[in-house]
Amino acid sequence: MPRLMSPEVEAHIAGGTVFPALLVYLDFPNDPVRAWSGVRSLHWGGHVWHGVGQFGGVSGITDTLDLKSQTVDISLSGIPLKDETGAPLFDTISTTFTQHYQGRAVEFFYAVFTEDWALVPDPVSLWLGRMDAPTITLDGSGITVSLSAEHEFASLTRPRVRHYSDVDLRERAPGDKGLEFVSSLQEILVLWGKQKYD
Repeated sequence: MPRLMSPEVEAHIAGGTVFPALLVYLDFPNDPVRAWSGVRSLHWGGHVWHGVGQFGGVSGITDTLDLKSQTVDISLSGIPLKDETGAPLFDTISTTFTQHYQGRAVEFFYAVFTEDWALVPDPVSLWLGRMDAPTITLDGSGITVSLSAEHEFASLTRPRVRHYSDVDLRERAPGDKGLEFVSSLQEILVLWGKQKYD
């Protein structure tokens, strides 16, 4: 699928020497995560993107011409077992994943830098999907967190189940009372078109 690149990014790529990087945004409800493949903090879009360097991993980003659902795996390794105060980090990380995050947004950006690592405006949206289940692995050297995400196209293959009920209608149109009495009609006996005799 075509990417909308800024003229600055196009010109820099056409120059022949490119210093690329990958940015990822994870929309956790209480504290969204912004990280990138560099080793220092990056300021872009009014936010700080934390560098994870060699400890971050991404696999599965592909580009196809058909509407297939694709899965991307994101990992962060080398997380210490304890924080600077000596408190265990495993419980803190586990608590993070008790938030209602499944189905929330994941977005990857392709960024280009100059030779002195100045960001060329603006990073290009590369992949958009939804978070799925995590895996947290604990060993003697540290903690590894893995998270999978499904592409937005996955939602196109799921059936849209809707009912002619008051509850379903109010979810789509709050305040609409068009089906308010449907449930009360389930057991009612209606004599339709029958002539009444005394």
